[in-house]
Amino acid sequence: MGCCRRAAARPVPAWLGLAALPGAAASALGAPSHVLALTSSVASLRGQPPVVLAAGPSAVQQLAAAAARVTAAAHALARLRAAALALPPGAATSLRRGLPPEEAALLVGKGRYARSLQRRYTACQRHALEFLIAHGYEASRPVRRGPPGATHEARVLKQQVEMAFSISDSTAAAGQLAVRLEKLARELRTCLSRARAHLQPLLNADREARQARSRVPPAPTPPSASPRNVMDARGTGLEACSVAGIMGASKRFDSTLRGFGGRVLQSMLPPEVQNLQRVVHTMEALKHSLLNVLSNTVELDATITRDCQQYFAGVKQLETDFVHFRKAAD
Repeated sequence: MGCCRRAAARPVPAWLGLAALPGAAASALGAPSHVLALTSSVASLRGQPPVVLAAGPSAVQQLAAAAARVTAAAHALARLRAAALALPPGAATSLRRGLPPEEAALLVGKGRYARSLQRRYTACQRHALEFLIAHGYEASRPVRRGPPGATHEARVLKQQVEMAFSISDSTAAAGQLAVRLEKLARELRTCLSRARAHLQPLLNADREARQARSRVPPAPTPPSASPRNVMDARGTGLEACSVAGIMGASKRFDSTLRGFGGRVLQSMLPPEVQNLQRVVHTMEALKHSLLNVLSNTVELDATITRDCQQYFAGVKQLETDFVHFRKAAD
């Protein structure tokens, strides 16, 4: 709508031709009482002295202002809709179940109601742009009536009359649509307020859980391998630093990861879901690296031992986090 803003800033000359309209049409466009009223027909202008047509207030500016109002309201509605779509899946689902159809359509951003709203806004915006570009200033020049037979001037007058009616219709449509968009934006703000009230207990519980985890002392740092115990670093059982030990821990990791589906995943906040994805990616990369090294290594060094311990600790941490999120989902 850049052209609309430029149109609003540029004054429109006082010869747009609106005074050639009947009194009712001029009033509909907001013309002042002192506007010159020309009641004669186009044909009767032949043979008369040259006349400069007077104009009412800037109809082009009115259309530009109305179109800008539509744009601002639509942008506000889009920002609110984006905020609603950013809600966690569980909260958004529970809200949609208890909302009227119009509010639900605004939350999900689809459906017949939302598509109809978007079509009306797009059509009005396109009409305003096309009109301002094609007619806004092209015909805005003094129109003088010359001697008899001035058919070109008659055609210009007819075009200006049609242009004035088009401005009136477009301005009214833009104003109505802006009012409707503003009403819908208020309704969506109400929806978001309900969403925040619904999410606040979950956010408080998550904050308390994070604070509790931060108070837990960190696990002691495992001793680094020395030449005396490097040969014993493989260990025994499921957590042995070997191909079999890594594969056993990988099965536990995959089994725990499958438990995060359904209600557990829906109860998690978006940052927690993103962190889970990063953990999965890191653990997969570490597993493949360890399997490749252990398959071609007889003796372990300190780096391999540390990577094994890191992988086993990651599996245990995922199991602990799963228990926490499952309780929160219940």
